[in-house]
Amino acid sequence: MSKTNKPTVLSIDTFEKAAGSAHTLILDGREKGVFSKGFIPGSLFIGLEGDFTYWAQHVLPAKDVQLLLVAPETQVADMSRLLREAGFANIQGYLEGGFDAWKAAGKPIDDIPTIDVGGLAKDYQAGKIEHILDVRRPDEYEARHIKDAALLPLEVFRDRINEVDLSKTYQLHCRSGYRSTVAASMLKAKGSKALTNLHGMIDDVFEAGIPAAE
Repeated sequence: MSKTNKPTVLSIDTFEKAAGSAHTLILDGREKGVFSKGFIPGSLFIGLEGDFTYWAQHVLPAKDVQLLLVAPETQVADMSRLLREAGFANIQGYLEGGFDAWKAAGKPIDDIPTIDVGGLAKDYQAGKIEHILDVRRPDEYEARHIKDAALLPLEVFRDRINEVDLSKTYQLHCRSGYRSTVAASMLKAKGSKALTNLHGMIDDVFEAGIPAAE
């Protein structure tokens, strides 16, 4: 780690080899919409546009986990600083050229299918939504939630992720899409093949005709 807080830059081949090591995790700090369109398989998302330090403490598995970072070059130093403030100092390095370089090299990529409010309302009314997973706080859920939605707050998602049946198809949401993108990345890393994430405001969902629980 240099005095500028920036960790070691890693070539694609070195990064890929390090990612295969035990107790190593790829952490992607890009914006949620950009991340959802394409990321390195197995990556966890904690976007720098959110409360990064708070979510790092609730999402990352252990303080000594070895971290490999994916982020824009201009944000790597800030990402490293915030991780250390959260207690995660074992940063192995960051990917040279970021995700774009990885993709250009023809390496494997994954994505998270997203849907907007209008699309969700259309699918809901057509009976295409099987399982809705709300990852907001309990107080948000109690105030108003989609009829038949299950609650699993992101704050406890790491410790209760085994409660999610990975064989089922889930529609995830939070308030705006940030927290549900974090949760979706966790499920993807766990092996989920069938999920969709809402990028849109939950209040707009009710305005679009999706019923709230009574």
